[in-house]
Amino acid sequence: MSPLLSGAITLTLWLYGLAILLMLWRMLRGPSAQDRVLAIDAIYVIGMLVALVRLNATSWPISAPAPRSTQARAGRMKLRISSSSVSAKDL
Repeated sequence: MSPLLSGAITLTLWLYGLAILLMLWRMLRGPSAQDRVLAIDAIYVIGMLVALVRLNATSWPISAPAPRSTQARAGRMKLRISSSSVSAKDL
């Protein structure tokens, strides 16, 4: 992972943490119930963003094997269809 990307991910996670702390403050000290509910919703959304950033940061680059090409599958399907003995009477 490049130093620029690593720094951006670190900065993003720190800012998300700061946002969660500010939302916790709003949840505890909100002047109304609507503010508290909005803070809980925002904490949930920010938590999901943190999870997405962490998931993408730990799986970079993706090392999963590439799927077989569509052309290879289509070629096998043509082979199976052409090798079957279906006649017009069977249809």
